[in-house]
Amino acid sequence: MKVDSQVSGWESFVADRTERRDAATDDATRQHFEAELEQARITLQAMGLEAPQGTTPAETPQPSATEANEPTEQPFNDAQFIDYDAKSPQPTSGSGELSENLGNLEPYREEILAAAEATGVPANLLAAVIWDESKGIASAGTINGENGLTDAGLMQLNPQTYADLRSRNPELLGSDATDPQNNIMAGALYLQEQHTQFGDWDLALRAYNSGPLSVDPSDHTISTTGFGTQNYVEKVNFYQGLLDQGQALPDGFPGGNQYY
Repeated sequence: MKVDSQVSGWESFVADRTERRDAATDDATRQHFEAELEQARITLQAMGLEAPQGTTPAETPQPSATEANEPTEQPFNDAQFIDYDAKSPQPTSGSGELSENLGNLEPYREEILAAAEATGVPANLLAAVIWDESKGIASAGTINGENGLTDAGLMQLNPQTYADLRSRNPELLGSDATDPQNNIMAGALYLQEQHTQFGDWDLALRAYNSGPLSVDPSDHTISTTGFGTQNYVEKVNFYQGLLDQGQALPDGFPGGNQYY
């Protein structure tokens, strides 16, 4: 993409997010958009581009990420952005079958199936993400090293992301972000949005782990911001492959975590 088109896209993004931030009626939503504006400014500076007028340093922390102890959630890295006023898009593909060998995830079978059916995210993919994020511990809560906020629940969602998803999908999400049904559904909705944005499950997983702004469309192993776990996509695909084959999930990934 040419530099001038990048700047044009970011100018539109900044204007849009500034308007949404100023129109927000609650602190969580306001902080969500303020954090996106701050990350846009940081990213443009890292790219050697001048930040469009209107981007000012945020007074609130950057949003926490979905991966425990890892990246911050961020806006998108191109001129095309999801409409955050709209509800999550309707599923375009089937949810697939769910493994009969879920192990410690068995108590959440119905919740996983319901989220897969509602969003079109493959059921075994959801289970694989849950396994990597929390090992099926619904009370899991981890302080994110990037921003000091808490990622919570089976799919390790941050409060700002959850509040945004709930505002657009009130019929699917309740008030308790750590409730397994709510947490799994919200994680599925977020994955669905990333798949809609990037058109590929591996890139959607990179966005889930490192933030949408970190995605390099040409290579899911790259995090353009350096946030996240380098082999996150590999790990989730490994777990999904085991689930697809009906095999038991191991306690951890054989190669461990590889960080940027």
